[in-house]
Amino acid sequence: MNDCSYVLEKIWIAVHIIHGDVSEFIRQYLREQQMAMSSDMAQCCVYGRTEAFMKKTYKIEVDCANCANKMEEAAKKTEGVKDAVVNFMALKMKVEFEEGAEPSEVMPVVLKNCKRVEDDCEIFF
Repeated sequence: MNDCSYVLEKIWIAVHIIHGDVSEFIRQYLREQQMAMSSDMAQCCVYGRTEAFMKKTYKIEVDCANCANKMEEAAKKTEGVKDAVVNFMALKMKVEFEEGAEPSEVMPVVLKNCKRVEDDCEIFF
């Protein structure tokens, strides 16, 4: 977990503990840290709804770092995907979707494209 995620997790917990409306506090904090909604958790805190998410993280199964790189490149070339990052060590793929793209429709195509370059890979969605 990177430092930003750790801090945002602690804020998320604090929000739920105090049950108050601190969304403006969170927005200000994110501006100060120059993170401006870069995290799924931050968007959820600020907007209070899951529809704000345009990034999703998926568990993957892949055998080597080179294969993970091939998956990342294939995902990036998929229509509806703005960006994709594969973390081989964590076995996770973070996908940022283009505006208006429906993740439930895009991800099967991402998997199909990934299997073209690495047939024994898997994405769990």
